[in-house]
Amino acid sequence: SGGGWRYRDIINGGGCGGAKWVPPETKTCPRCPSGGEALSRCRPSARMRALPLRIRPPAMPFSRPPLSFVIHALPVALLLVAAFANGGAAVAQESEFTPESVELDRKLAEQGHAEAQFNLGVAYDNGWGVPQNDAEAVKWYRLAAEQGDADAQFNLGWMYDNGEGVPESDAEAVKWYRLAAEQGDADAQFNLGWMYDNGEGVPESDAEAANWYRLAAEQGDSDAQFNLGVMYDDGEGVPESDAEAANWYRLAAEQGDSDAQFNLGVLYYNGEGTPQDDKEAYIWLSIAAANGASETGGILDVISKRLSSAELAATRKETARRYTEIHYDSDQ
Repeated sequence: SGGGWRYRDIINGGGCGGAKWVPPETKTCPRCPSGGEALSRCRPSARMRALPLRIRPPAMPFSRPPLSFVIHALPVALLLVAAFANGGAAVAQESEFTPESVELDRKLAEQGHAEAQFNLGVAYDNGWGVPQNDAEAVKWYRLAAEQGDADAQFNLGWMYDNGEGVPESDAEAVKWYRLAAEQGDADAQFNLGWMYDNGEGVPESDAEAANWYRLAAEQGDSDAQFNLGVMYDDGEGVPESDAEAANWYRLAAEQGDSDAQFNLGVLYYNGEGTPQDDKEAYIWLSIAAANGASETGGILDVISKRLSSAELAATRKETARRYTEIHYDSDQ
């Protein structure tokens, strides 16, 4: 499901006398006395989590089981070894969900162990070690969620959000997202913000949306950073502030978000929230274009004509360096 649309205006350089190009949608430029055209960049009001929960790393908080539980649960014990070897972080993978390990999880789950209940839900959700079954996944997620397991609460919320294994219910999705969000789960905070942003399962509230986006954004969630930037851009739920918009767009852009890269380039081009800087505008818009943004051609041509040959060559070199830093160095 989705909400309305927001846009980012690119005002033609030099009032309305700048170069013209054909935008996907035009509107009257509010800053031009002659009522000239401005390029409108359409953006969804907010992004729901792009990937379904079953792609979300199905990891248990393996540090929680008591020692006796670990000793009697071989699959969990093996995962604990992997967790300690990686600084305490363990992520369950399909290869770890064999029919034998799932049956051991089932025995523990039936004894009331929340971690095993969550893992059994993951197994049914993905068809790992058992036939895929949404209803069974919901059953085990619910049992873990009712014991306060934040991962299970998030996944159960997602199941209600998408009507998988249960009747679709925005209100139930909000209920479970909120429980996970209040425990600090960034995915749940983001999705709860989205629900408030679009009035799904709760009364629409930009202020609440901004609050939950901020909590997720402060944990490094790039989608939340982008959406919070949009809210500052439009003054929805927060005081309008180009400087704050630029700050949040930058954080998302540096994580590879092409929409944020585009909007940050626009801010530099217009000198909104940042000093006007054609070189920075060129860099961010070029990176956005390399990531699929299609409306950058005209503005890049304008900037290219403003820069000297030496400046343009240096800017392109910096663009390549920064693109590599963002999209390759961070993956290593």
